[in-house]
Amino acid sequence: MSGKIFINYRRGDEPGFTQALLGRLEQAFPAERLFIDVDNIPPGEDFVRMLESQVAQCDAMLTVIGNNWLDAIDERGGRRLDDPHDFVRIEIESALKLGKRVIPVLVHQARMPYPDELPEAIRPLSQRNAVRLTHERFRSDVQGLIKALQGAIEDVASRRSSAVGASGRAVKPLEPPSSRRALAALGVLGVVLIGAAGIWLAYPKLTPPPHETAPVPPISAPAAVVQVSPPPPPPAVQPAPAQDQASAAPVQPASSVAAPPSQSAAATPPEPGLDASRIEVTFWNSIKDEKNPHLFEAYLKRYPDGAFAEIARITLEELKAAAPASPPAPADDSVQISDPVLLNELRDRLYELNFDPGPLDGPLTDAARKAIQEFQQQINVPPTGIATMGLLRRLRELGGVKPWASIVYGKDNGKWGMAWNESTRKAAVARARASCGDSSTCPVEVSFFGTTCGAFAYSATSWAIAARDAIAKAKADALADCGKRGNSCQVIASVCADGAERFSAK
Repeated sequence: MSGKIFINYRRGDEPGFTQALLGRLEQAFPAERLFIDVDNIPPGEDFVRMLESQVAQCDAMLTVIGNNWLDAIDERGGRRLDDPHDFVRIEIESALKLGKRVIPVLVHQARMPYPDELPEAIRPLSQRNAVRLTHERFRSDVQGLIKALQGAIEDVASRRSSAVGASGRAVKPLEPPSSRRALAALGVLGVVLIGAAGIWLAYPKLTPPPHETAPVPPISAPAAVVQVSPPPPPPAVQPAPAQDQASAAPVQPASSVAAPPSQSAAATPPEPGLDASRIEVTFWNSIKDEKNPHLFEAYLKRYPDGAFAEIARITLEELKAAAPASPPAPADDSVQISDPVLLNELRDRLYELNFDPGPLDGPLTDAARKAIQEFQQQINVPPTGIATMGLLRRLRELGGVKPWASIVYGKDNGKWGMAWNESTRKAAVARARASCGDSSTCPVEVSFFGTTCGAFAYSATSWAIAARDAIAKAKADALADCGKRGNSCQVIASVCADGAERFSAK
């Protein structure tokens, strides 16, 4: 099938990521052009032959490599890739032998294996250029992969078109010797039958009387003779080189070429729904022993009236009944904090999320209550300004953010300091003030984190510090704010939280 994509993966290695990748590919390519074993292999089929056949039909293969791909072991403790019967290895080996476009897909921090880490049969995989997919850039990473696949398929299509003759008709493949021998044998048999018919007509007395029941030789007698001594079966079709494979027409055995109508009619056509039922059975076999209710919900969504629908519903009910009840949400928003240690932790966590709760110890101040309200508004809860256990729990769930940068300034002495790429806000401020002199020399602080950038503009009569989502905007806003109160403002320091775009007039 033109444009078919084979997804090669190991079930125990990043299965969720593989399914997410498949979902994105289904949005870009028709489902029938995507092959993934759990959906396509009918029950009872020879798995190895089926895989090799599917690989032969594909135009490109994606090999999903996670952190456990290289060292995955079987139930006997041996490395799976070292087993010649390992399905993942069989698929890759077949694709490499056929010259397919094999694209390694590295998941998260997985690396490409070195040649000496792979069995010799699939060692060329280490030389294939890989793409990487990550959680943070999954959408853009997959889009780049889709473009690469489309380019690979177009390349195969252009090679296929080059095998078409100038008249626009496909070049007919040479007839194999075995087929020519079979046709010659049929020709000889035809001559014999014509001679026999002549003798039969020349001697009517040999015809049985009308009342006798001796059967008349059927017209299909030549076919019977051919089936008694059939020509040797053709050798297994060897796939053509990558550039010609898709255009090569399949070679049919000679007996099928010469078979009369009666013989063709004897062959039973496949039932229309057979493939669909096989896919359903394969789906069911892959989930029937699992304990995840979502798998059975997926089956019922796809096959609401399927052969195993009733069993799926019963299993789903049992799994849901056996699942532990979710604990009620703690009613801790009404529990106010009075413990000084917890209050200090709450203010410290607010500070590390870039709120300004005032002093980080002692009684709560108006600045702390204002910071609490700002955080409550950010998470869409009523802005009470009250320190509760529920508020602290939410702060703990968020954790810290990084990296951090900070610009500090002393209005009395005109000194300033800057720090970047620190793991906490406290660390960034401390280093910035150390470069300024000490903590009391530069009390003004503007800190920022993540992908944010900051700039410090200064003149003899004015100054401004701005933090924005881009360095150019931070510089422009700092200059504009400084210019409102003075002339000849210049940017004398700028940096992004991760240390990029760093500039200093010192």
